[in-house]
Amino acid sequence: MKVKLIFVLFFVTLALCAVFSCRDFDDEENESGDSTNAENTTSNSGDTQTIGQTGQSDHIDKNNETEQTAFIIVSVENPTPVSRTIAPVRVCLDELTYTLTGILYENGVPKSTSVLLSDVGYDEIGAAKITVVVGQWIFLLTASKDVENKGRIPFYQGQSSAMISVGSNTAISFNLSEVRGEGDVSVSLAFPDNAEIVRIEAGLLSLDRQALSGFELKDITSTKTSPTNGKCTVTYTASDVPSGNYIVQFKFYRQAVSVSSPTESVSFPEEIEPGYMEIVQIRNGRKSEGMTSEIGELEKYHTITYIWNAPTDPMEKESIDFSGYSDSKKLPLIFNEQKEIILPTATDIPREGYTFLGWCEDEKLTSAKKTVGWNAEQKDVTLYAKWQRDVEKLGAYKVLGSGEIGDVSVSGGTYVTFGSFPQPRKKADVKVLYFDEGDTGAENVMTQGDQTWYLGSDGEWYAQRRAKPYDASRTFSDGTAIANGTAYWFKVCPIKWRVLPSGKLLAESIVETTPYKSAFKKSTPWSNNYKESDVRNYLNGSFLKGAFTDEQRQKLKLTEICNAVSHSTDSSGVVTKADGSAENTVDYSCENTSDAIFLLSEWEVTTTSDNFGVYNANDSARIRKPTDWARANGAYYAAGTEAGYWWLRSPYYYADFYVQGVSPSGDANGAEAAMLDDTGVVPALCVN
Repeated sequence: MKVKLIFVLFFVTLALCAVFSCRDFDDEENESGDSTNAENTTSNSGDTQTIGQTGQSDHIDKNNETEQTAFIIVSVENPTPVSRTIAPVRVCLDELTYTLTGILYENGVPKSTSVLLSDVGYDEIGAAKITVVVGQWIFLLTASKDVENKGRIPFYQGQSSAMISVGSNTAISFNLSEVRGEGDVSVSLAFPDNAEIVRIEAGLLSLDRQALSGFELKDITSTKTSPTNGKCTVTYTASDVPSGNYIVQFKFYRQAVSVSSPTESVSFPEEIEPGYMEIVQIRNGRKSEGMTSEIGELEKYHTITYIWNAPTDPMEKESIDFSGYSDSKKLPLIFNEQKEIILPTATDIPREGYTFLGWCEDEKLTSAKKTVGWNAEQKDVTLYAKWQRDVEKLGAYKVLGSGEIGDVSVSGGTYVTFGSFPQPRKKADVKVLYFDEGDTGAENVMTQGDQTWYLGSDGEWYAQRRAKPYDASRTFSDGTAIANGTAYWFKVCPIKWRVLPSGKLLAESIVETTPYKSAFKKSTPWSNNYKESDVRNYLNGSFLKGAFTDEQRQKLKLTEICNAVSHSTDSSGVVTKADGSAENTVDYSCENTSDAIFLLSEWEVTTTSDNFGVYNANDSARIRKPTDWARANGAYYAAGTEAGYWWLRSPYYYADFYVQGVSPSGDANGAEAAMLDDTGVVPALCVN
């Protein structure tokens, strides 16, 4: 904004006469800050007043009796205000105080500076008479105002130069321009009361719609007033905004989306239209304040809620960062018309270890998979993610961190997961899609070795087993009674192993039950012959193919298994060897074998270098509990500790059908009949 002031200077004395109308400076302002000269001016000629000498009397030409005088004439343009603009508080000319400073030059060099007028008001500047000497002058006129809590603030300044000559009249024009600085803003907006609105934001933009640094969108929901006649009001305020023209932007949000899993739920407020924008002018030291136009109506939007279907098992629970899913390019959250909505694909929402099969409109996951090109109906909808566990990644070799280990036999040991096998019982809220929901699609079934697995609604694989518990008192790990003859579902999970110092991997659970040798033999090979045992055939046949994929089996190392009599005793040599040296016994040892999966021997399970205790110690490093899968197959476990018996591969010296094993208390000082089907299997292996 510029205001034009004209000085007419006469010889010897400088007198100022001004006629001001109380027009607003700011009426000249428009969005771009341009101004034009007024066509009409008013003159006020009256008595002049001597404001005072300025210390320049030594420079007066005393040989010339002609006075030098000048008069100020002010013209102010009053254009039509810009519509829909929040402007600063209006300022009239008579509200300002004026200071006129002059600099006298001699030979192009400043000689002296004088305050010709100081803090004079509107009436005084119009009656001022100032004496100056001849010479080259530069004049600076400043218009200021006292602002509460800010002190004296300069609003406008103008500069002009003139050669004051004896006997000549000189007109001096001032174009007063805004002094750049900072101002405040307070803008209110009325809008329809809408219970769905949970958040309102506002901030400042430049005229090219870029966020103004330091004045970005902020939450102003707390300023919302109670409704009156169906309307509410919010107010955006900001202080110390740089002078200029800006856009104040309002945005409205509703709680549009929920991304959830059985363990987590996160909602994101989503913007709803139309919102509002208003031009605001900021001027130095002033406050721009006003009420905008009202918003007539906020559009009705429908929401999309996404159910993530993440795992609940702590061992398998990956870290899900929901923050990225508020990106509308990945997750369209709301819609307001019948249109094609591009739903996120596997690329948009990657989940480690799973294949994304698409979105379904029912939690049974039986509806058509919605991936792209979905025409949404005009209603709020919930979409359910359908996943399929990647078996290769499920059973991938992984070293477990401290927060992933869970219950273990040896504190501070190294643990890994490798391979996968049915273990815990299925949770009640998980549906097996093939059977429970009748979805017989090929993606819901897979074969692993001689096992058939079925996809659950949580994206995990499940295997079924008809129960034959050890006795009627047996329960699953969650305390649920095991009903004989009932078919149960079990979740396929990674197998956890403890890494022994020798490099062997020993399973942390009793993964299965099976007889060492189901048929009693009265001749060689004896029932306790490991090479010919049923348990060895199971480990390197059904278990190997069911627990490991082809790729994972390539990582297994064929291990030379020592079946000599030296391994039928403990590492201290106290336990009687099965070498026939005892009375009425024979040598029950057999040839060595080369196996991918094997059982530990009496000697190996009492080796202190692998952190095992002596053979007759109740050693926690040897205690193992049966999984739910093994319990359903008749695994014995002790009351209280829930630990079971498990096979060693070593024959027991006493008879041809006895095999050494580990008791529920953790000692390796006993034997089991080879035909028992309630003794557990704790496999061991080596990896390349």
